[in-house]
Amino acid sequence: MGRVILFSLLMLLIVEMPHVLSAPFLGAESYESVHSLLSLMTFPLMFFAALQFLKQEGGTSVAELGLETDKKTWPHLIIGGIAGGAAAALVFLIAIAFGGQVASPSLISEGLVLAVIIIAIPVSFLEELCYRGYMMTRMTELWGRGKGIAISSLIFALIHFSWWAPLGSVPYHLIILFTLNLFVGGVVLSLG
Repeated sequence: MGRVILFSLLMLLIVEMPHVLSAPFLGAESYESVHSLLSLMTFPLMFFAALQFLKQEGGTSVAELGLETDKKTWPHLIIGGIAGGAAAALVFLIAIAFGGQVASPSLISEGLVLAVIIIAIPVSFLEELCYRGYMMTRMTELWGRGKGIAISSLIFALIHFSWWAPLGSVPYHLIILFTLNLFVGGVVLSLG
């Protein structure tokens, strides 16, 4: 159990790394660049941390984090993409209903969409290997499937808190909505 708690804390430290290390640049022209670079570094660090924990347990293959393919892989990816799109649309509609604002369509360019895709796919992939592949697997071994999925999904949701920090920058009802969305998303991804 100690290793799972240590891993969870390490994930939190890695996620917070960009905020802490870029703080000295706050107000400088280079702040956004430094913060963005550090943010991109978090995901490979998370993956290497999961690999290191796996090696310390005697693991020998990335496949032990769930990285294996079979005839169900593509159907699962397609269903996951559709479910993710539907969930994003639902969250968008709920956010609008609670007074959220939508960016002007003129601000959405092909370059922006491409950048989001280029960043989102590897980030999601690495997060899944860490949270579902390592953390959830160990938690289900310790506490059973239901508790393991619930606790790992809760940690997954709470670790994403930095997007609404500092408190007050995002309305509380949206914080609750997005945290609940991440929790439910973690549960759904864990059931696959």
